Amino acid sequence: ARRITRLLPSALAVVAVVAVSTPVLLPSVERDAAAVQQLASLFSVQNWALVFQSVDYLSADASPTPLEHFWSLATEEQFYLVWPMVFLGLALLTRALGRKRIIVIGGMVAIAALSFAYCVWLSVDSPGAAYFNTGTRAWEFLTGAILCFAPRLSDRYWSVLTIVGWVLLGSSIVLLTPAVVYPGWLAAVPVLGTALVIWAGRAPRGSVVERAYEHPIVSYLASRSYAVYLWHWPALLLIPAAAGIVGGPSGLDPLGLLVVLGVSLVLAEASYRLLERRFRVTGVSA
Repeated sequence: ARRITRLLPSALAVVAVVAVSTPVLLPSVERDAAAVQQLASLFSVQNWALVFQSVDYLSADASPTPLEHFWSLATEEQFYLVWPMVFLGLALLTRALGRKRIIVIGGMVAIAALSFAYCVWLSVDSPGAAYFNTGTRAWEFLTGAILCFAPRLSDRYWSVLTIVGWVLLGSSIVLLTPAVVYPGWLAAVPVLGTALVIWAGRAPRGSVVERAYEHPIVSYLASRSYAVYLWHWPALLLIPAAAGIVGGPSGLDPLGLLVVLGVSLVLAEASYRLLERRFRVTGVSA
């Protein structure tokens, strides 16, 4: 319920703005695809709409749409819908067998392993479909679920986990190029890196890392990251269309990109203050 109250109001606002803007700003040839994706976004099935429309998210030649980025939000919502029921089934099985929670953890690991294997296989066989498929992404979410059961380590392990985690995340920038089949097995690099940084926990008091984590700019972007995610892509597509820039986003010069960034941050701030924060607080107190 808390996830819904945080995610849904802002997402609906973006869909509404895009629904009003696209008939005016986009060419008629792109409106049908945009309309389908608006409906798909409302029902959190955007990823499957992209699969059925045979969209290659990584192709430079693909014609992007303002709500295309909602695919990842859709997979997240689908996971939130299915996983609690699976987890409850594992918990009931544990109780019925009178065993410890090893059955729950083992079941989670087994499902994650199957999802990862499916991800690797489908990425080779059909990379476009693998990118959006909920089944190929489930292991990424399950890594976080498994992490909830990880033992809390002493502070002496903090630096090792943090360094290895950030090295893996940094390596992703180099390894994950457009030439790489993705997600595939290389998706494990950023996922594992993120898991290690989270597992490491809070940085030691007074350390350089803690000061970096708590820097005002980092804190600001962290609290508004969801809103920035929602608004940046529609802004990147609709602003060039409104300005009549040939080539869309690829036709933006550095100044144009700064304008898009500024508009994205303004919209994100408004969305965060008026919707996300208000409904999240209401949902938690309820």
